Amino acid sequence: MDNINKNKIGSYATATQNEVAKAQKHIENRYARALKKLERKPQQEIISTLVSPPQPAPKDIKGKLVLGKNTPIRLILDENITSFHNRVGEEIRFKTSQPILIADHTIIPQGHIVTGTICEKAKGGVGGTSGSFELNITEVSAVDGTRVPLSGYVSVVGKNAADKAVVASAAAGLMGMLLVKGKEAYHLKGDVFTAYTDQDVWFDKNTLGKLAKDQITPAPTMQTNIAVAPNVNAETDSIIKFKPGTRKKINPVQILIADNRGIKDIEIYAVDNTKLNEALKPETSAQKKDHTTADFQGWAIVRHANLKTTTKVTLHLRGITSNGQPFSAQTEVGVELKE
Repeated sequence: MDNINKNKIGSYATATQNEVAKAQKHIENRYARALKKLERKPQQEIISTLVSPPQPAPKDIKGKLVLGKNTPIRLILDENITSFHNRVGEEIRFKTSQPILIADHTIIPQGHIVTGTICEKAKGGVGGTSGSFELNITEVSAVDGTRVPLSGYVSVVGKNAADKAVVASAAAGLMGMLLVKGKEAYHLKGDVFTAYTDQDVWFDKNTLGKLAKDQITPAPTMQTNIAVAPNVNAETDSIIKFKPGTRKKINPVQILIADNRGIKDIEIYAVDNTKLNEALKPETSAQKKDHTTADFQGWAIVRHANLKTTTKVTLHLRGITSNGQPFSAQTEVGVELKE
């Protein structure tokens, strides 16, 4: 833990020695628990879980490039996550903040989507028990499709004290540990972490050169321009009140679609300029004489909002009317973040 970066991060205050010690103790306890779980697994499963099979160096390294072990890869969290709302096994998106280059060849492009998985979590409980979760990121794909193993995980614990951030050295594979105010642990979209390559990975210079000449675009990301023009009016007076450090449920968002043809199907397919992997369906809907109301889950919307930079979120909707005509609509919903 000697390499802990105690510089201020975002709006968080510098960590004290006591908090650094608590963070280290938490890491040790989590690691011990993980080892106990792994002891109950077959040996071959342990190997595949903890260690990526090393890639042997080529016999002839002429025309080869190597991405060295422990190369840092900066990742930006692409959604909001909390120990109360997210689930174990759920995939969480990051994107690379800058390209990874070797000898002017792009290995991993900027904006490349990297996926992590929540491997353990606990909600905050009665008597001041803090919520927590752990998130593991195991690999990223290079521009030529090569799998680059990563060593890193995020450990997050809710804390009933002043906000402090502790970002640890990745020598032990830890990307970051955050002690946050409130009983629930959370990170906000836009938070930055550093993952590290788990081993040396070799690339063919000619292949990379051909990719550059063919101007292969970076791997697809969630960020896309939303260009569908609305042809139906939609509005909402709902305000999403988000308190990520608490167990408070997020209120639903009711959207009114002004169309007297009746709505057969409706969904939210994008939030701001983020096109969703899976469109959001309403929990309930009701047909009126000249309009339809649809109630959407508040968390499903706010998890994609960049709450550090906005107080309003644009929702992009599409659907089919009762007579089979497709339609699109757009509306804004207010968001209140209370940390």
